[in-house]
Amino acid sequence: MDHLTVKEALPIFYTDYELKPDGGVADNSVKVTLIKGFSIYIPNFEARKKVVLKHDIHHLVTGYTGVMKGETEISAWELSTGCYNNWVAFSINTYGMMMGVLFNLRGVWKAWLRGKQTTNLYNKKYKLDELLNRRVGDIKNELGLSDEPSPSKNLMSSFLSFVGFLIFGTLFSLISIVLVPFALLYSLFITIRNMW
Repeated sequence: MDHLTVKEALPIFYTDYELKPDGGVADNSVKVTLIKGFSIYIPNFEARKKVVLKHDIHHLVTGYTGVMKGETEISAWELSTGCYNNWVAFSINTYGMMMGVLFNLRGVWKAWLRGKQTTNLYNKKYKLDELLNRRVGDIKNELGLSDEPSPSKNLMSSFLSFVGFLIFGTLFSLISIVLVPFALLYSLFITIRNMW
């Protein structure tokens, strides 16, 4: 896929994961499958719409899948590369990584290590057309993703930052528990509305 432009590669990615041709950007809500057969819906607010394209391109260049395991890994990678100045990416990725710690700790740790040696698109200023017309392989090179990361490079500082983030992520998740009833009610509303 490296030889394709982002504009050519994204429809393939969206088809592979049974998403709409635009990745669902225009939708008012987003379906999040937590486990097979159980999904919730979250509002697709404007701030999320602005970051989802870069997130989807990150899937293309990292190779992380669009299913839950891959989402937990890309969450750890995006956090490790630094998405702290984007509250939407930061919040969603924190939930994703913390969920991954429960069932995909090894994958999350490897993604965190990889992120410490690479960078992401969130801090890059591209016009939409410019980004869509870039080749996937060129973006991969720019972000430092062409080479396999060295597992021992900065291992101690990576480990300490990982543990520090786990502590923060645990607190963030516990505080966010108050949002669970609202998410469930919203999901019920969307499910019922979709039945009509």
